[in-house]
Amino acid sequence: MSLWTKITGLFKKADSAPAESTLRGTGYAKPIAMWPWDQIGQLNDIRTKIDEIDALDESNGQVKQLHSKLAKFATRGGVSFVLRNDENERMTQIANDWIKRVHLDKRDIRKEHARRLLKHGNIVLQNVVSSSDRIEALVVMPTQTMKPLVDDRGQFTNPAKAYVQMDPMGMTEVTSFAKWQISWGALDREANRLYGRPMIDAERKRAKQITMTDDDLVIRRRVRAALRYLHIVEGARPEEMDSYRADNKDSLENPFNPVNDFFSNKAGAITAIQGDANLDQIADVQLLNKKFYAGCGVTAHQFGLIEDDLNRDVYEDTLGDLFEVIEDIQETCCDTWEESLRVEFLLAGINADAYDWDLKLEGRKVETPNQRMDRGIKAQTMGIPLKYIVTEILNWPWEKIKTMIDEEAAEMDPYGARIDDELNDDQGKPPLKIVEGNQRGKQSATYVGKK
Repeated sequence: MSLWTKITGLFKKADSAPAESTLRGTGYAKPIAMWPWDQIGQLNDIRTKIDEIDALDESNGQVKQLHSKLAKFATRGGVSFVLRNDENERMTQIANDWIKRVHLDKRDIRKEHARRLLKHGNIVLQNVVSSSDRIEALVVMPTQTMKPLVDDRGQFTNPAKAYVQMDPMGMTEVTSFAKWQISWGALDREANRLYGRPMIDAERKRAKQITMTDDDLVIRRRVRAALRYLHIVEGARPEEMDSYRADNKDSLENPFNPVNDFFSNKAGAITAIQGDANLDQIADVQLLNKKFYAGCGVTAHQFGLIEDDLNRDVYEDTLGDLFEVIEDIQETCCDTWEESLRVEFLLAGINADAYDWDLKLEGRKVETPNQRMDRGIKAQTMGIPLKYIVTEILNWPWEKIKTMIDEEAAEMDPYGARIDDELNDDQGKPPLKIVEGNQRGKQSATYVGKK
């Protein structure tokens, strides 16, 4: 039996309906006759969106900054495998080897995946399996050519041919993929929709308006902001005016000269006409920026484009919204990678569903290391198990830490050699205090020392 047949058989068993099923009707809201045409329309629609957003990302620095900054925030900490309630060294080793083999330990690869998810609304990864029965690489597939083959309920009709890649020119099928070969992540994908929505999907028009407004500002400043002179030569005839221009030609043709001298033998005056003095007070520019970022789920204040004085409490609320957006990106990326890792475990003969495990991006809560450590110490004072604190709060590798703890306990007293005896309490442990109010400008929230 071939590798393809084995894996396809596993997914067929997992996806097949029970013998007695209550599934009835259709989940498609439109007339059922429109279903095939709607599928074709969704592929064309996502292709148009992606082409338009890619062009904006290349030409609009604001759009590029939004995609790059959010992708950087979401993936800056690295990815780790967490196994809960059980200790399985083989699973941990397989997962860690897989992370290195598919280059998820490299920040630029993680950032590329997150950025593709934001730009295209989808991240499609092909699991490349070698003859060694392991995943050797994750290939990022172009979303605008990929199509899932599902029925009107959103279920795959054939796990052995779950996805196809379409020729963008002739709209013909190039190749097909089994369900296990593709890991697909999507943003804001609704029921019976084949594709997710890009980050700025609803704000594409606004991004173009911002670009247009910026161009208008430059044109207006160039045309109307220049300093001009009004020359009044009283009673001068046309030929006298021509003579006046000729006599003052050098000053008139060089307006940037720090000293301009004009001469006239007629009664009159020269009045300086200032340019447009209100170019820095155009409120519609800030309005467009606010509406653009609000439509993307974040605020313009986090990107330094709004100079309004914002109440600290309001700013912290908007910062919480930003953190939620980042966590959604992290969750989607991790869920997509977990699909691939699940296939890796199947290839190694391990039933991943029998264990409680997870892939995590470090810094998922988007907090400082000091705040995370304070939270862990407070959890310890409440009697929370050390393993939970290490894995869930600190996001540290429990297996390595446990090994080091066991080795240290076998060799020496961890307190006697590090802290002076006069600092210890009756039980030989240093007293620990928790300082309330871990705010900016305050002292550390932890204290180890004398009572």
